[in-house]
Amino acid sequence: MNDPDQNLLRHLCWILAIKMLLLASLWLAFVAGQRVPVDAAAASAHLRSAPIVSSHTRLQGARP
Repeated sequence: MNDPDQNLLRHLCWILAIKMLLLASLWLAFVAGQRVPVDAAAASAHLRSAPIVSSHTRLQGARP
């Protein structure tokens, strides 16, 4: 590779490294510490609830 290509490659690598560091720091700051409490009784009650009834629409050209 010639010199301008290597400079471009080096700059792109630095930009990608900085981007990954910023994304990791944002994840650590806002996502990593979040926890959702799970209540077993509420989860089982939700799963045992009545099923949701959906209306099926017939597609054009579909046979009954």
